[in-house]
Amino acid sequence: MTAALSSEADSEIDISNWGSRYALDVIGLAGFGKDFGAIKNESNSLVKAFHSMFHVTKQKRVLFFLGSLLPWKLVRKLPLKHNKEFSGAIQTIRRSCQTIIEEKRAISTGRSIQDTDFLSIAMGNGLFSDEGLIDQVMTFLAAGHETTASVLTWAIYVLALNPKIQQQLRDEIRNNLEPLHAGSDYSSESISRLPFLYAVCNEVLRMFTPVRLTMREATRDTFLQDIAIPRGTKIMISSCATNMDKSLWGPDATEFNPHRWLNVDSEGKLKVNSGGGAGSNYAMLTFLQGHRICVGQGFARAEFACMLAGWVGRFEFVMKNEDMADMNKIKIASGITVKPANGMRVSVRPVSGY
Repeated sequence: MTAALSSEADSEIDISNWGSRYALDVIGLAGFGKDFGAIKNESNSLVKAFHSMFHVTKQKRVLFFLGSLLPWKLVRKLPLKHNKEFSGAIQTIRRSCQTIIEEKRAISTGRSIQDTDFLSIAMGNGLFSDEGLIDQVMTFLAAGHETTASVLTWAIYVLALNPKIQQQLRDEIRNNLEPLHAGSDYSSESISRLPFLYAVCNEVLRMFTPVRLTMREATRDTFLQDIAIPRGTKIMISSCATNMDKSLWGPDATEFNPHRWLNVDSEGKLKVNSGGGAGSNYAMLTFLQGHRICVGQGFARAEFACMLAGWVGRFEFVMKNEDMADMNKIKIASGITVKPANGMRVSVRPVSGY
């Protein structure tokens, strides 16, 4: 990864593209013990399949809208180009997942699976059929790859706009983590000891939640304040609206301020403030809350923090395009995840001494 980015040094790169491939490789290694090679090979069939699934077009936006009104099974049967491409991408991803499972099973033949990745654990408990395993792997890949790529893209964007915050984060990373080329690995435990990294990650997750809308269905007749909600009513929940609500987060709710997640103790050391200054956990809906909270939240947070630490510790990111400094001018591709429609080009250069 470092070598690949270093080859692009001092030039503008599309961090959205790199982030997507980076996230795919990381989740492959962490989730399945498999290096997909997405960073080394942009023409990788899995990279192309996910790009086909998540790349937003006008036709996809129309289908997303229809899907909110009609059963998805009906929408998927419409004879449209997108449906054909989507079906092909699904088949490619499904074949790749089947190959991963077969390779894992071949390695483990005659011995118990000792690995601690997601797939090894799922195979070891014997609860899933092969088809069930494939479905689980596909869900894990889709949910953990593109969402992380989205927040990583926005993290680099906002750090490029705030060089002092970027430098403070780099200093914390370098002072507490050995460089990866020294042979050490970043663990969730070592990452958790970096309060400013935690604060930056939380603030990015608050401001740039990758999935802006979630649908829920009322399981019984109820009321929201004075509004009657009959059973079966579909309700759209906007996590980004809640995450940026000034009545919950204060007058600077729309500003990037990692320090809202930090307190200073009596010794002058930074300590994590888990609420970010908001009065309720429900003020932060990036992973939702309650009994339907995202089950992969812990993995997603650790993955994001490790990836960001690896990049910021080694590279400096600069936004040279003044038009991109105003987020309101950035065209958003609002598909399943929130990404810049035209990519996110930033200047990158290695920082010596690490």
